[in-house]
Amino acid sequence: MKALGWIGLGHMGVPMATNLLQAGHRVSTYNRSRDKATTLKEAGAAELNSPREIVEQSDIVFIMLSDSHAIRSVLTQADGVLEAVTPGKVIVNMSTIAPEDAVEFARLVSEGGGRYVDAPVSGSVGAAKAGQLVILAGGQEIAIEAAQAYFDILGKETIRFGATGTGSSAKLAINLLLGIMGQGIGEAVLLAEKSGVAKEKFLELISKSALNSPFFQMKKDMYVNDNFPAAFVVGLMSKDLGLVKAQANRLGTILPLAEAADTTYRSAKEHGKAALDMAAVYQELREQSEVKYVHQEGEYEMSDIIWPEQYLPGTTDNYVSNEIIVAGLTAAEVWPFLNNTSAWPAYYSNASEIRFHDGTGPELSQGARFRFTTFGFPVEAEVTEYEPPAAGKPARVAWHGWVEGDAETRLDVHHAWLFEDLPGGRVRILTQETQIGKPAQDLARTKPNPMLNAHQEWIDGLANASA
Repeated sequence: MKALGWIGLGHMGVPMATNLLQAGHRVSTYNRSRDKATTLKEAGAAELNSPREIVEQSDIVFIMLSDSHAIRSVLTQADGVLEAVTPGKVIVNMSTIAPEDAVEFARLVSEGGGRYVDAPVSGSVGAAKAGQLVILAGGQEIAIEAAQAYFDILGKETIRFGATGTGSSAKLAINLLLGIMGQGIGEAVLLAEKSGVAKEKFLELISKSALNSPFFQMKKDMYVNDNFPAAFVVGLMSKDLGLVKAQANRLGTILPLAEAADTTYRSAKEHGKAALDMAAVYQELREQSEVKYVHQEGEYEMSDIIWPEQYLPGTTDNYVSNEIIVAGLTAAEVWPFLNNTSAWPAYYSNASEIRFHDGTGPELSQGARFRFTTFGFPVEAEVTEYEPPAAGKPARVAWHGWVEGDAETRLDVHHAWLFEDLPGGRVRILTQETQIGKPAQDLARTKPNPMLNAHQEWIDGLANASA
């Protein structure tokens, strides 16, 4: 019997790993937050101390994490997966990521002689618990075949799409359809209600029509009760639609419904619904239809930073927020001075040695990889959010930054910016950063927090440079 490893014990990871245990397999687990391993330890799983140990003690390792940045971290960190990959090891990534990231991760694993399977899943927590997921597999047939017996436990069907990355491509396409369906149902219910049709009666109509589906039946009671307990959360739907949008841009494909869905789910996430089920987009649509901005009376709803779950302020080791509102400037006038990184050292003394990978830059762009030195740290970074100024929408840019190291020196950050035009010819400039790691703990204990002062220099310098 092969030894199995599991990295990532979130909403999906726990029930999936549990099913492997219940089928009689020996499973070792690793999760950054150790408290999440309790249930599996009680079910007989071994809890190990690092991704490297997981690979060393396993023949096949399954990864189920929130995004590419988390996966890259467990692969490349000190005591990470890649330190222990040897010929014969199989790494199965079941997370939803961009296809080009799947190709990159496969290359990294293959450099150590291992094999990589691109195997995201279709289905939410209920299907994971019941072992009824659909596995969307891409990669070498020999590697998929090695994992097939375990896919048969985790899911009801495995579809083999071809080369590495095709599984992720299929997942983005099916999740685009999922997001559009969720928004479509929400809009239809809202229109019926606004027209005087009883919500329960309209939901009954959908159930009896040709448009009924298992998806609708799973969500129906949520609309009835106006309560949206998480199965597949808004935050992850928004993340996946962002990946869809980036993929469409790379392919030169125009997807109007994807654009609309991305905007709506992003707004729902921004307005506090990230942890609710994706069907809560109905609530967001309803609230949008009821909001009135009364500029002449000084009332205006300002936008918030959109946080990846693992970097949510209050749950990390260090967090700072800096904000200014400046008259006589617009978001479009400020944007170029942040977007063009070659301008940073002219107005911010704590950024130097900026260079981009793969011949890109100096302008930022979605997915761009770059490196710079700040606070004495050589930081690798990848742009995870990129929304230039547009009428009626705030401009946004964010990057995941990291400093390689061991448990004492590793640092991960999420640094986000928002530029928002306000009534009266004003612009709001907001920057916030959260950090994870021992160096972040040290920064947080320092008074005054050096990040707070440095970011104030950055935000003031940015405004002055734009004037």
